[in-house]
Amino acid sequence: MLFDEQLLTATQTMKMLNVSRAHFYTKVIHDADFKLTVKPLMLVTNGQKQYRETEIVAFIDRKQEVA
Repeated sequence: MLFDEQLLTATQTMKMLNVSRAHFYTKVIHDADFKLTVKPLMLVTNGQKQYRETEIVAFIDRKQEVA
C-alpha cells in the first residue's frame, strides 16, 4: 500500500458509488466483482473498515465494462 493513497470510509464509498446504505450492505459488498477488486482495510485507530479509492474506481470501471 502506498502511504499517499486515499482511504475512504464506507459512507464516502457509498457516495462515490451513488448507492444507499441498505443497497451497499445488502448487495454491493456481497457482489463477486466487489469482493475480488476491493479489499477493505481495518485501521487500528478507529476500528472501522476503509476502502482504497483506487480499488473503488477499478470496481466502477469493471462494472461499466460489463454493462
